[in-house]
Amino acid sequence: MTDQMIHADVIFGYARLHYGICCDCCNGYCPCGDWTPEPDVPLVRYTHDGREWISDRYLAFDAATITGIPEARVMPAPTAIPKMPSRATGPATGAIGDRTLAALDRWPALDIADSDVETMHALTIGGEMVGYAMKVTRFNHSGWLAAEHLDRARIAASKIDAIGEPALLTVARILNTLLKSEEQ
Repeated sequence: MTDQMIHADVIFGYARLHYGICCDCCNGYCPCGDWTPEPDVPLVRYTHDGREWISDRYLAFDAATITGIPEARVMPAPTAIPKMPSRATGPATGAIGDRTLAALDRWPALDIADSDVETMHALTIGGEMVGYAMKVTRFNHSGWLAAEHLDRARIAASKIDAIGEPALLTVARILNTLLKSEEQ
């Protein structure tokens, strides 16, 4: 497995109460100090293809890459996914969703590729599959990005300090708005 590891609360996005810098309006009190991150859906632990996986039902990661896995959130394998990928197969195609973009933003070593399941992306580090996520099939919001624009979006995201959401997701929203305006 990879020597790169990340904490579960970071990669699944539970570690941040708010973005930006604390202000003086609270008279020295910051609610971050009292906040305990809680996921909007519990993490599940299951075995697939001889590896143990941790998932929030949107993203899944090899448990060997995750630290801080909360034992209280371990549940039986999800049954809603008919087929799960086992390997990366080539460059990413299709659309990348908002949760995947946020994970790519939170874990800079993470990359994305196509997998051996047509409807899912492989999440990779150094070409090795360490996770997977669904490809976007519904485009009813701006929080997605066509895979061919990911490199350009990463360059743009590195140049901005987004307030309110991960920089890569902000760039995806901006790029989608720009592309829609060019179509009209």
